[in-house]
Amino acid sequence: MNDGHPTITIDLVLDRLQTKEVLRAILHSILFHRLFGTVRSRTFEVLDVTMEEVPWEQWIINAEIRQPSERERQKFNSDLASTLTKSLQTMLMHASSERGRSAVPLITNAQSISPFPIKITVKVGGVEVA
Repeated sequence: MNDGHPTITIDLVLDRLQTKEVLRAILHSILFHRLFGTVRSRTFEVLDVTMEEVPWEQWIINAEIRQPSERERQKFNSDLASTLTKSLQTMLMHASSERGRSAVPLITNAQSISPFPIKITVKVGGVEVA
């Protein structure tokens, strides 16, 4: 459910051998534009009540993992490089756009790397995994 916040979707078809490396690069690229340092997990509680997260932005990365044959690998890698370039352009366009900038809440505490909660969810076949 969107509730009015921007949702940015990136679709990737990955070689099984490069999946970890590519997904790490995509996540680092997104976080680079939204954080002030290294990511650390943190719980936010007020008066013994855990605050509900109100997302201000959602990034969806759909990754299809394949295992191309050696004969297909050169074209596959070329297509993946093109897709990654387009994905980076999508990230940059959103982060620098008026809508992307205005979606970010005002920063009232710059003491940590991010004054905003970060939640990364992984789903396989539509089912959330830990």
